[in-house]
Amino acid sequence: MRYVKFSQVMPALLLTSIIATPMAAEVRQVEANARFSIIETADGFLRLDQKNGNISICKAENGQMICKLGADERRAYEHEIDSINQRLDKMSVRLNALEAQTGGTGSLPNSAQKKSTREEEFERALKFADRAFRQFFGMIQELKKEEKQEKKDAI
Repeated sequence: MRYVKFSQVMPALLLTSIIATPMAAEVRQVEANARFSIIETADGFLRLDQKNGNISICKAENGQMICKLGADERRAYEHEIDSINQRLDKMSVRLNALEAQTGGTGSLPNSAQKKSTREEEFERALKFADRAFRQFFGMIQELKKEEKQEKKDAI
C-alpha cells in the first residue's frame, strides 16, 4: 500500500471539491456575508474561511463535528507557536538578568533604592513645609481676630 502526503493530496482534493460542488455537494451559508462556507463532500465537509481563505477538513465523529487544520493553516499555527516561544525565551533571559541585578532578592538595585530614598526625603520636606505654612497662617488668622476684638473693645 502506498502512502501519500496530505499536502500533496490537498490541492487535488480542493480542486475536485470545488468543481464537483455544483453537481454533488450542497453549499450552506448562514448569511450572505458569513465568514465560513461549509461544503459537503463524500468524506465529510470542507470549511472555507472566506476572510483568509483557510480550509479545514471536517468529519462527523461520535456525534460531533471534528475539523482539522489544512497543511497551510498548520504551518501558520506552528509558526505562531514558535514566535511565542521565542518571545518567552527573551523574557526569561531578561528576567534572569533582572534577578541577577537584584541578587535574586527581588529588591531594587542600589541606584533605585537611592532614588526612592531621595523621593521619601522630598515628601517629608514637603509635609514639613505644609505644616509650617499652615501654622503660620493660623497664627496670622488669630492675630487678625485679636486685632478685630481690640477694635471692638476700643469703641
